[in-house]
Amino acid sequence: MLKHKFNNLFGLPELEFTKESSQHKNTLRLHCRKTSKAEVCPKCTTLSKVCYDKRTISVQDTPIRNRTVYLKITKRRFFCKACKKPFTEPIQGIIKGYRTTQRFRKHILWFATHFSDLKKVQEKCRCSSWLVHKAYYEQAELEVRKLQNPWGKTVGIDEHSFVRNTKFGYR
Repeated sequence: MLKHKFNNLFGLPELEFTKESSQHKNTLRLHCRKTSKAEVCPKCTTLSKVCYDKRTISVQDTPIRNRTVYLKITKRRFFCKACKKPFTEPIQGIIKGYRTTQRFRKHILWFATHFSDLKKVQEKCRCSSWLVHKAYYEQAELEVRKLQNPWGKTVGIDEHSFVRNTKFGYR
């Protein structure tokens, strides 16, 4: 039951909740790991099941009831036999190399559009001014891209005939 609630709350279906720990009253640390048995190599797209190492990363997520949430994720390192290279399993919703979730970056965008200045956003989200600035403009650019090209350039009409029929008219 707790696993199902965790997946609904954070929107990260690949992760499995293992335990909770909090060092301060304003911080919540959730330990989790990925549930898949095998991963696909990002270079040669072959399925790899050989896991040889584990790494723990800390990722900041959207606050819950004014408590800063950190996800401590145990990621596995796989070895691809085809290209003879190691790789770390990717997690949906977290861009490679980032220490925040996409949901947290959208959260920053929402605060930035509703507050008067970015300094207040920084205090509310408990993050650096650099992250607020970068996440705000990155998410704003994504929103602009969605608005610029809402429709496709071509329209296809399928299985229609525009021949005049003497009995029924156009069909």
